[in-house]
Amino acid sequence: WATTTLNTSSPQNTPILNTATDGNNRQGSYGGADASYEHKFGSTNKILSISSLWNTVKLYDQYLNLINDLGGKEQIKQSTLLDKTYYNLQLNADYITPTGKDGNLEIGYQLSLNKEHETYHSDLSNPPPPVVTNQKIQFNGVIQAGYGTWQFKFKRLNLKVGLRAENLNRKMITLGNRYLLNRFDLYPSLNSSFKIDSTQ
Repeated sequence: WATTTLNTSSPQNTPILNTATDGNNRQGSYGGADASYEHKFGSTNKILSISSLWNTVKLYDQYLNLINDLGGKEQIKQSTLLDKTYYNLQLNADYITPTGKDGNLEIGYQLSLNKEHETYHSDLSNPPPPVVTNQKIQFNGVIQAGYGTWQFKFKRLNLKVGLRAENLNRKMITLGNRYLLNRFDLYPSLNSSFKIDSTQ
């Protein structure tokens, strides 16, 4: 498109005509898959379930901002590029078995992997002097967790206690600096409910 600006420094307020061009080209791809499996052990209500999820995204984004005068002389030119790749994998295994008269025990394992690589490049080639900006980010994260819950009944009181043990191992690199985090956490939980009759 064409934009018109007013040159107020000229005695005749002469209009200056420029042509501005903005172009954007975004290419990318997405892939993903998931699978699940469940096994029941006869009539005992024991269940083993395994599920997995994978997806990946790749993005290549280009942008151009260009302004020329009517004579074709370049006034402003800036181009940017964003190249990004994302990868995620999740895995879960869960086992449930009855305990006692009305209770059940559940134990499981979870795994989550995340990887992300991003490159950003900006080039302001006009007006001089040229300005170039480069930025790279790498992120890798792994979470592993084991958990267990036990649900049982005492008269009209239902109780469910649980514990989750989680290890987080994360690394991020940006501008040559490394940010590392490796920690272990415990997450206890308690849920209770009390059954009342229809008159209460």
